[in-house]
Amino acid sequence: RLNLKANKGQLVRSPRPSSLKAQIPLTGIGYVVPAGPNVIVGTTYERGFADLHPSASRSRAILHEAAMMVPELEKAQVLDHFAGARVTVPRTRLPMVGPLGDCKRLWVLTGMGSKGILFSALLGREISSYLDSPKTIPPQLAVTYA
Repeated sequence: RLNLKANKGQLVRSPRPSSLKAQIPLTGIGYVVPAGPNVIVGTTYERGFADLHPSASRSRAILHEAAMMVPELEKAQVLDHFAGARVTVPRTRLPMVGPLGDCKRLWVLTGMGSKGILFSALLGREISSYLDSPKTIPPQLAVTYA
């Protein structure tokens, strides 16, 4: 009953293009992350998906878009592809944190969508104060139900 939705995201693992000298991730139209002899390229945002299986056509689309940053990716081999669900809170880009209903010891911390790496540091810093005093949770982050 929580006010949460999911969207599907897919990633592609391909051989690292010889033109890609950078050791840091590139972001723009999707992203390209160096991973040893390969790159991880992403991603899709699919709402209303039927399953979590990766799609070959989506993999080609991901590489096509990333080719605007690294042209060699247009024809790159797909070594592997992965898909999963990102949980989000509808009508906001903020996560959800707090106790579930009247349960003081059962909490939820979710809804970070594709921004988990950004939100995790902030929420990690604040979670102990939230646990001590749930009333300090900003209303924009409080648990809501559908």
